[in-house]
Order: sequence, then structure tokens, then C-alpha cells
Amino acid sequence: MLRGTCHLENLCGDCVMSGKLPVVYWDTDIFLAWLKDETRPAEEKAGIRECVEKHANGEIQLAVSTLVRVEILDSLFTDEQLDNFSAFLSSPQLSLVSPHFRIMELASSLRNFYGKNPLPDTQKTLSTPDAIHLATAISIGAEVFLTFDKRSRKSLGLLRLDGDVAGHTLKIKTPSRAQLFLPDL
Repeated sequence: MLRGTCHLENLCGDCVMSGKLPVVYWDTDIFLAWLKDETRPAEEKAGIRECVEKHANGEIQLAVSTLVRVEILDSLFTDEQLDNFSAFLSSPQLSLVSPHFRIMELASSLRNFYGKNPLPDTQKTLSTPDAIHLATAISIGAEVFLTFDKRSRKSLGLLRLDGDVAGHTLKIKTPSRAQLFLPDL
């Protein structure tokens, strides 16, 4: 299921959001921080709020993989938080992108790339969910991929891939009110 305005544009499977709005892709951890009102640095919280406001005002196009629905465990949230999540997913300005075959092919390619070419000081590859999120953002031509995913014992660290994801140009940032929508991100 895909909502919003998205069309497959070329034979390699790149999906480009139509319209002139900047496309901002949210990783699942951004949803978690927003829903749970997590304790985060003030600048990051302000960046999430600004993103939500710009989305509500029609200034940006938010996009996310439907995978986020699997990654958000209902049992960990209050009814109010789940209602907010459901309302957000139902927003006509939100593009929910299902991981179709071409996205899954790209996700596989990304995992294989980092399996064969590990980043310095780690032998980790991308997790399957991270690869699907990155492939989705690349496929729709997102301006920026927002995440808090730093390197940990479980994660390669998506922020380390800022600007070059296995040869694909993708800005990967944490939300920041001061920098979120500047053209040189």
C-alpha cells in the first residue's frame, strides 16, 4: 500500500515522490522518540516538533516504510500514544511505502555491499530493517533520512553512512531545528 503521491519512474526501480515538497524520511526510532516523548537533547526534540509542524502545514512530505508498523510494538505504548500513531499514519500528507520487490532488491544489495565492504572498525553489516528503511528512502528520492541510529554493539550505525550509502547519495541526519531544512544538509 502506498499513499501520498509516489510513482515508479524508471526501469531501475527508483521511486520519486512527485510534487515539489522536500521528502523527509523517518526511521522508526524517530517515531518512537516522538510517540513516547523520549528524553532527548532539546535541539533534537525541537527538530522532531518542527518536522511534525511542517508536515501538518503541508511544507514537507513525510515518508516511511510500512515496516514501521511492525517495529512499533503496541504493548509498549499507552492508548493515547497508539491513537496518535494511528492518526499520524492516516494523514494524507504521509507517504506510506510498502517494500515492493525493487526496494527489497536494493535492500539486499545494501546488506551485501556492507557484508563485503565493512566499515572501518566494525565487522557489522546492515540489519534487515535498516536496509529496508534505507532502500525505501533511496528509492523515493528522500532529501534527508532522519534517525538516531548511532553505532552500538547491535547496530552498524546509520549516521555513519551520511552522504554515501553503498554508492547512493543520501543525507542521514538526526533531527535538528537549526539545520533540518537547510539546502546544504
